[in-house]
Order: sequence, then structure tokens, then C-alpha cells
Amino acid sequence: MTCPGFELSPDTTATYRWWVWVQPSDAATLDVSATWWDGETDTERVSIGRASIHPVVFVHGILGSQPPGDRLLADEETMKQYLDPFVGTYWPLIDNLQKMGYEWDKSLFVLTYDWRQSNDDSAAYLADQLSGAVIPRSSAVPYVAGDGKADLVVHSLGGLVSRAYIQGSGYNNDVRKVVFIATPHKGFPFDYRTWEGMTWSDYLYNAPLEGGGPFISFLMDEKIWPTLIVKKYAPTYEEWVAGGCDPYAYDVDISDCPKSTLYRWSHDPVRGIPSLPEMLPTEDVPVYLVNEDGDPPDRPPEWPWGHEVNIFLQDLNANIGLLASRLGVDNIYVIYGRGFPTDEKYEVERPGYEMDPPRSMWAHGWVVKGGITRISEGDDLIPAYSTSLDDYGLL
Repeated sequence: MTCPGFELSPDTTATYRWWVWVQPSDAATLDVSATWWDGETDTERVSIGRASIHPVVFVHGILGSQPPGDRLLADEETMKQYLDPFVGTYWPLIDNLQKMGYEWDKSLFVLTYDWRQSNDDSAAYLADQLSGAVIPRSSAVPYVAGDGKADLVVHSLGGLVSRAYIQGSGYNNDVRKVVFIATPHKGFPFDYRTWEGMTWSDYLYNAPLEGGGPFISFLMDEKIWPTLIVKKYAPTYEEWVAGGCDPYAYDVDISDCPKSTLYRWSHDPVRGIPSLPEMLPTEDVPVYLVNEDGDPPDRPPEWPWGHEVNIFLQDLNANIGLLASRLGVDNIYVIYGRGFPTDEKYEVERPGYEMDPPRSMWAHGWVVKGGITRISEGDDLIPAYSTSLDDYGLL
């Protein structure tokens, strides 16, 4: 490498810097020579120590593993089998990490978890895999830093799982850095439609599979989601029949159950899907259920039929100072979107009507057709007030 000539006055100094790609690498030396105008050459030797990186663990968001389950993935084939195998949304990100120099089962790992379970349960699994697998395996690699810590790249619900671990009482001081991607730190309104209305349309409307988004949304709502609810609830034959499901379809055609039964099973406090209510909006964001048409007149304009309080996020955010103190603010990165129409609030009417699907599924009011208010400050699913940690007063 040759630097262009320049003039330097007597008794003066100048500093020049060049970028050198050294990671990962062994220790090396560089001989640097300077040739003066009269042909005389000075040479200095620069020593460069062994470069090091930290292992990186990717933690997906809701719907990110199919079938849902706790697994530590450490090779390409297994990753494509379990990490969003239908759409492959995360695969380009993993490919880019490999292009940056991360290697499977040495410095690159993917954690899948049963995203239907509570975030605290998933956090415990993350803790076990960091201390029991990721750190021990990567510590034997020469170019991996020896401080016993890993970096986390986390998407959506995976960010809440990671925060539940880092801010929890069982934290093992083994995370150096976290990159949050579209994590709903304050929840998001559409989660109400999934939790109460049992629809995933806004998650999957642009799924790039044959048939397009509407087909994938239908498949999820009518086939896959009922199956995932039943597999999690694990009803006995007696519960199956009592729920109005086809007696001859037990453990065969799982979708052949009334939606009201599937709703009840998904909301069961022990055998249900606790991760969904743990993403409902928090109390410090705009009201998301309103009674704009004044029907009935005696109902208040906001929370006309009440709302569910997100205790999980309420406690997690009250405790967020631990995230900063345990990692350091400089080790917290946030990536989020703005400028896309994003659900902010819903006009709702009274629950309890007998319909198909039954309005009784909507515990705090069913969303009126056309009664959706959207804002531009979001990524088309989660408002920016939830995904940003700095702009909206969390850190």
C-alpha cells in the first residue's frame, strides 16, 4: 500500500490512519516504511495482537419457529428446518452474519423457543443455553474473546425474552451486547386482535409464498393456529367432546373445533398461550380501545368494556434500569421502523353477541369493521413509541 506524497515542514508531525481488516485473525506484524525526498527510507515494525469477537446468538420473534420448541441450532440444515421454515424471513440475516465471519457452532448460534409459552419460561431456556452450551463451545475457539459473554441479536418477541433474562434475578452476567430489532417494549395494539379475535392477518399479509398473503393468513387462522392451540392445551378426549369438537376427529382434524372452544383453550391460565397477553399495550401509551359512536350512550369514550393490564411488561419496564446498568447504554442497540401506517386504536362494540365468529371471544369489545385508526409513526405493525427505547423515555 502506497500513500501519496506530501510535504512536512521541519519540526512538525502528522498522523495518518488506515483501516486494516483483522477480525478474526492470528497475531501479526506489519512493516511500515517511509521514503523521504532524498531517497532515504525509515522502517518501523507494528505488532497487531490476535483479534477477537464474541459469539452471537440470534433470538427470533413470535411465529419464528415451527413447530414451536426449545432448541439451540448450530448448523445451516437444522436452522432451515426449524427457523421460520415456511417463509424463511430470517435466513438472509443469518447468511450475512456468516459473511461477516461468524461460524456455526463456534461463534454463531440460533435459539428457537416455544413462543406460545411465557416469556419468563423462554428467558430461563435462554439462560440455560448461554451458560450450558454457547459459552462453553465458543470459548474453545481461538478468535473468540475469553470473557465468557455473548452478543444477542433479537427480533420482536425475542427482545422481550432477552430482557426478561438480563433484567431477571437469574442473570449470569454473560451477555455483552444486545441488538433489538422491532421489539415491542410497550406492546402494540394489533396484538389485541390476535389475542381476542384470533387473527394473524397483519403479521402475514405480505408473506412471500405461492398464493400470497391472504392465502397464508387464512391458512394460519383456520388451520395452523387452531392446531398450535390444541397442541399446547393438549385436551383429553373428554375435554375434546365437551368442547363441541367432532368426536371422530380427535387428534386427526384439530381445526374441527368451534372457535369459542379454541378461544377458551388459548386463554387458559395454565395450558393456554401466555405470550400473547404479554405483548398487549402498556398503561403509558395511547388508549387503544374506544367507543367513538357512543353506543350505548352510558359507556365512556375510552375503555368502554375495560381492558387487560399487561403485568409482564409493566414490571419489566419498571425494572428497565437493570438493562442499562448490566450491559451499559453503549452496548444497547435499537433498530425500528417509522413512516408506515400502523394500528393505534380500535372502535369497539359490546362483547357477548352470538355470531360466527362469536363476539363473546372479544372480552373487552369486538373491533368494528372500518373502526381502525392508524398512525404513520410505526413499522406497519408496531408503533415507534413501543420499539424505540430512547425517544419515548424508557432509556
